[in-house]
Amino acid sequence: REGGLPPLISLLSCFNLRLLELATATIMNLATNPENKVRIAQRGGIAPLIGLLPSSNDLVQEQAMGALCQMSMNAENKVKIQQEGALAAIISLLKSPNEQTLIYASEALRHLSMNAQNKEEIERAGALPLLVELLSCPIDEVQ
Repeated sequence: REGGLPPLISLLSCFNLRLLELATATIMNLATNPENKVRIAQRGGIAPLIGLLPSSNDLVQEQAMGALCQMSMNAENKVKIQQEGALAAIISLLKSPNEQTLIYASEALRHLSMNAQNKEEIERAGALPLLVELLSCPIDEVQ
């Protein structure tokens, strides 16, 4: 139970795509637990997940975004995710052709915008036109 997160988080920096797929899937699944949301952030998991958002591997990108989406439900993580510079990468994923990545990105922005400072930063980063455009998206979870 204890001690498994640091090696798992370190796998987020490896070059083996299969290991990245497994590591991001595991962290995304662990992040569904409220205590793990905090632990992953405390052990430095936010920055490497953000670093994977521009990945050319759709599954890695989707799962990294899914993990950040889960983690963005925590009040402290809302601040940390923004402070780590995730907004631009998340906003860019509002144009993703991957339906699940698009859902995770829009949900994460919804969670992050519940913090007043983040709301201002999201607006400053130019997300509003993209969000308005998504109101006509055929995917219910995105609207």
